[in-house]
Amino acid sequence: MSDSLFLRGFLKELESEGEPGSFAYDHSVFVWMSAAEAAKAEAALLEAARSGDPKALETIGNLELRSALPLLESIAADPSPGSARAAARRSRLRLHPSAETTAAVADDLRWADSFDRLLAANLLAGRAEPGADEALLSALQAEDGLLRDIVWGGLLQRTGLAAPEPGADFGPLAALYLRLISSLKSTWQPAAQRAGRLFRRILAGEPAATVFPAYQSADPALRDRALASLNTKGADPIDLSLVQGLSGQDREWFEANLLCRIGDQDLRAIDAAAALRIKGVQGPLREALAAWGGSNPVILVAIRSALLFLNA
Repeated sequence: MSDSLFLRGFLKELESEGEPGSFAYDHSVFVWMSAAEAAKAEAALLEAARSGDPKALETIGNLELRSALPLLESIAADPSPGSARAAARRSRLRLHPSAETTAAVADDLRWADSFDRLLAANLLAGRAEPGADEALLSALQAEDGLLRDIVWGGLLQRTGLAAPEPGADFGPLAALYLRLISSLKSTWQPAAQRAGRLFRRILAGEPAATVFPAYQSADPALRDRALASLNTKGADPIDLSLVQGLSGQDREWFEANLLCRIGDQDLRAIDAAAALRIKGVQGPLREALAAWGGSNPVILVAIRSALLFLNA
């Protein structure tokens, strides 16, 4: 009897090493295989894993193949870092959760290649083992902006907080997030440190509502007009009179948004942040000047003008 389409497809995927950009093989086809075919597919998967194929090692964890634990243990203990070791550690944590296996994945969150750090963060976000919280809190300080973003989402998940809805939530959680995802270290690093302190309080038992108060606008109509000016396309400057009229959480959010946009080389944000004399704005402006001033004459003029204004 010939092999089924599902087995042939899986074996072909193994042979071609899967889709570019994927991190595991499609294990959903196993439910459509006979027991004999599944055994044949598992044997081929294990052979690929023994050769150091990271996707095969990841798929072992997805399939929960506990018989492969000795193989995972061996590869996870390899003193040489790499994607194979990182994948083996993640699958080992899925199959054998413990403080030790959590610590190994947490180690990859700090030292592995970028893609494996992202996968480690995603996995740790859903784990309850000791050490996962601390690993995520430490990773808030990562230079990789995408990793900080994923870790932020993981901490929201672990603390029961809902992610702020873009364009609808202007509260302190949303304002902190805007600073955290900035490309400029002088903006994101203080935000990461503050976020770490606040999440620690929640993880220690303090109610999330007292750490991140619910959003309340002092003047929704004024906020909406200021938002419309902020998001206007083109070269027209942001209407500073509207932003200056904001207070409380609305003003905090708008200032965070402007600081974040400086990292996106937004000329309107550069001008507005300086004109409003946002606290701490000189650090991001100087960092942006050092990063892009030599290659972008328009940015150079805008930032120098902003710094001259602030120092006048």
